[in-house]
Amino acid sequence: MSIATLFSSGLITLLILIIMAAELIILRDHLRQLPMIATGLGAGASLVMALGASLLGHSWHVIAAFLSISFVFHILEIRQCLRLAKRLPH
Repeated sequence: MSIATLFSSGLITLLILIIMAAELIILRDHLRQLPMIATGLGAGASLVMALGASLLGHSWHVIAAFLSISFVFHILEIRQCLRLAKRLPH
């Protein structure tokens, strides 16, 4: 399978999502200490889904929905980082 086929079929997004799921499984023990791992991966996965929707020719509504979900995850990640920063000594 060529790289062009990976992209034109949208399979590249599935490959990326599998790698991200493996990353989450590997890091699951650290989620209590660093909850932004999950929100960061959620934001990234949503962006990958937007890419997949675009590659497969879905409407802009679907792409916008995935981008909006990514934005929500990103805001949650920022909030978690700010909370963590307040708890750390300066």
